[in-house]
Amino acid sequence: MPNRRSKRPQGHRKPKTVAVAKRSPAAQHPAAPKGLGKFAKDLWGRFWTSDVAGVIEDPDLYALKRWIESVDERERLLRAVRKATTVRGSTGQPVLNPLAKRLDQLEGQIERFERQFGMTPKARADLGIATGNAAMTAAQLNEMANEDAPGQDQDPETIDGEAEELDDEFEDATQAGN
Repeated sequence: MPNRRSKRPQGHRKPKTVAVAKRSPAAQHPAAPKGLGKFAKDLWGRFWTSDVAGVIEDPDLYALKRWIESVDERERLLRAVRKATTVRGSTGQPVLNPLAKRLDQLEGQIERFERQFGMTPKARADLGIATGNAAMTAAQLNEMANEDAPGQDQDPETIDGEAEELDDEFEDATQAGN
């Protein structure tokens, strides 16, 4: 049985977080591979305008191409399987369309690519990719916290005075109970 602890971070190391800026829609991105259907072409374009596209480098393009080709094949097979979920077997009996097995394999491949490229919130967190508000610097977060801190509008003497009154009330209540 594999060691369950092997998936946990070792020691006190915290994963490094990479803040990624959103690409501008006008930024150039690689052209979609030839032969893709409309859905896959649209998805390719949407990927390149996403936050995670900012971490993609040239060596990643081959794997990214395999991802979008898998997505395209899945969409084509899905249409075929929906048209004929069952087919006639060798002895005339109804059997599940053999394309459904390939569809299942593609689902697994696509999910692995999605994790590899941070295409889901959990995958981004696992990879240490911070997007949107999560990409804020510590200084920005501290500034926001200080702006929203409760009791900030009151001066410290008033706050201390209230605390002393509560202490006196507590002492009076405990002495009355004895």
